Amino acid sequence: MTDKSKTLRTLLADPRLQALGERYEPDASNCPGLAARLQAYGHQLGADRFVLPIAGIQGSGKSTLLNAIAFDEPVLPIDADETTCVPVEIHWAASPTPQATVHYTDGRTSTLPCTEEALRSVVHNANNPANEKGVARVVLESNREMFRKGLVLVDLPGVGSITAANAATTRRYLEEAVGVIFMLRTVPPLTRSEATFVGLHWAALRTAIFVQNRWDDETDEEALAGCDYNAQKLQEVAKQARIELKGPPKIRAVNGYKALRAALTRDDVLAASSGLSALRIDLENLGGDWSSRVKEDVRIAVEAELDRLTELIGRRLKAAQLDQGELADRIREEAARFDEQLLDLDTRMARMRKEANAFRQSVRNRLRAWSNDKGAELRNRMRSKMRAGIVDGPRLARALADEQAITTDDIFIEVQQDALALQDSLRIELENLNEWRTDAPDLRFTVDTEERTKWENLAKPAGSAGGAAGGAWAGLEAGAWIGGGLAGPPGAAIGGALGAIVGGLLGGLAGNWLGSKSKENVNEQRMRAVEGEVNKAIDDYVRETAKALTTLADTFCQRLDELLEHWRTSKTGEFEVEQAKCAVMMNSSEEEKVRIVDELTTDLAALTSVRTQLNAVAA
Repeated sequence: MTDKSKTLRTLLADPRLQALGERYEPDASNCPGLAARLQAYGHQLGADRFVLPIAGIQGSGKSTLLNAIAFDEPVLPIDADETTCVPVEIHWAASPTPQATVHYTDGRTSTLPCTEEALRSVVHNANNPANEKGVARVVLESNREMFRKGLVLVDLPGVGSITAANAATTRRYLEEAVGVIFMLRTVPPLTRSEATFVGLHWAALRTAIFVQNRWDDETDEEALAGCDYNAQKLQEVAKQARIELKGPPKIRAVNGYKALRAALTRDDVLAASSGLSALRIDLENLGGDWSSRVKEDVRIAVEAELDRLTELIGRRLKAAQLDQGELADRIREEAARFDEQLLDLDTRMARMRKEANAFRQSVRNRLRAWSNDKGAELRNRMRSKMRAGIVDGPRLARALADEQAITTDDIFIEVQQDALALQDSLRIELENLNEWRTDAPDLRFTVDTEERTKWENLAKPAGSAGGAAGGAWAGLEAGAWIGGGLAGPPGAAIGGALGAIVGGLLGGLAGNWLGSKSKENVNEQRMRAVEGEVNKAIDDYVRETAKALTTLADTFCQRLDELLEHWRTSKTGEFEVEQAKCAVMMNSSEEEKVRIVDELTTDLAALTSVRTQLNAVAA
């Protein structure tokens, strides 16, 4: 533990500070007191890990990159079409164990070999569908230098098109994280779905690292164009999410496959050209610096607590030095001032509730129009795809998922825009509260995609009859007709031969035409067989998406109301405590007032001493 950390932890455990907390700001039923907050700061200070999740949609190259960053050979499976909501953590170990530790949601643990094949049994959706095995997380070890001081990289599957199940997983890790690696693609560049996800979480995190993966078959021109587009899109996302940037965001370009080959072959030249070396340096710097950032955060928080406590004790000291008449006047003045503040707060709260209800109504109106339009639109688009031959299970499932993703992005972006406008309005109301705004509640609204039904078994593959049989029939008919027309007693052999050749040619042409028509007929049959199920799935999707977003808007408005009432109750309670203290002093004897003044003066001196220690940490 460093000297700075020791000093801060000693300060947080200082009996004088603990006693001051109990005396002036004890725990209350509606909010934690100073002692509880100091304990929380201590937990932050004692954290031995810096969680840095890596987020990106399937196919962006996350696992390939993590293998290159952390291991000497592939460990994380990199050929999965879809994974479950199972996070994979990578920790430091001087001598990594060849076993992965699997933690289950019921508290059990087990081990697996650190191999792609073994890990596939718990992280692949095919082997662990919907996480039916109840895996909470998988922990791997690495001796790469970047992990030495507590950096923990976390692979969070499926965050590009987030579902309810992995939304909870993502949220849990992002609450602990102070940063995130966003994995972008070169082709296609940042999509609306990814941009929505980035915008939701970027503003809440201190550090965002953007890595653009480039596959071997993508040209230099594509890589440059993708990087330029992604940078421009990220600037738009930052503006939309109210994130202040000092110029274009830095995007680290990495060729994932080359990076993995460099790691496997220990090729330093290839590691540099692939972008792996530069990224490793960035992560090592970040991993070495995180504890200093946490210490500074704690120091600033404790400084704010000392300011708050000093102001409170100063007010009481001033009141204790007044005579009875002056103190009575002060009590009345404070009551009148508080009534004005409370009236102002009530007025603002009424406006905020009105704005929230308008937001809720706007969401409902949008969803009503969206539900009416998108169901028919989705059915038409899917009918076109089915007529084009996309009628078998896996392809049909993917086509429906793709169409739903596009449609979902549309409504999510609209709702998110409404939510951001509401947040701006609420923030303005809170910022204008003057004295009370420092402890105003966090009123951010976020949208996560609700769990969507999986369509793997939507349509069973049909048979492949039609083309060959149609071609054979056409050839026989055409050959027989032409052969018979040209044949005659004088030249039967020639006519027969020519008839066979021409018949075969026409038969082939007709066979191709009839084969395609037959395929269309088969597709029509298959489409009719699955169209009802597809339409039902679309209806379910539209209904459930609208229901989920309506619930989110309703829940936010309810939560807003609860937070505002809690805050009002808290401010009223603080005022009543101070008024009661003044009333006690007004009725105290001169000797008692002297004792109170001495006690308050002593407490201020103790605060000054604690602040001197804190200033030494800053120096």
